[in-house]
Amino acid sequence: MALGPLALSHEDLWHITRGQIIDKVIAYNYGTYLQRREAAITSAYAAICQDGESHTIDELCGIWNGVRIVDEEEYKKQQLKKIRGGTHAKLE
Repeated sequence: MALGPLALSHEDLWHITRGQIIDKVIAYNYGTYLQRREAAITSAYAAICQDGESHTIDELCGIWNGVRIVDEEEYKKQQLKKIRGGTHAKLE
């Protein structure tokens, strides 16, 4: 992934740290997420005009979880896992 979408050369890989590559990957993923949201807004308007059905933007393009794009189902599972991992996890 580092050489393709991030447009890094083989020479760049000798001068960039692993953390910098990870930061670039996250930034690339976030840019993709923003592009998806713009396309989803246009798609939502088109769907409403054609058949009256409406979808949420998150249904159409996913949710940003801080590192990558996930669908609503995966996001809900992550949030539930995060909640259960807190102080109340010992009660179950």
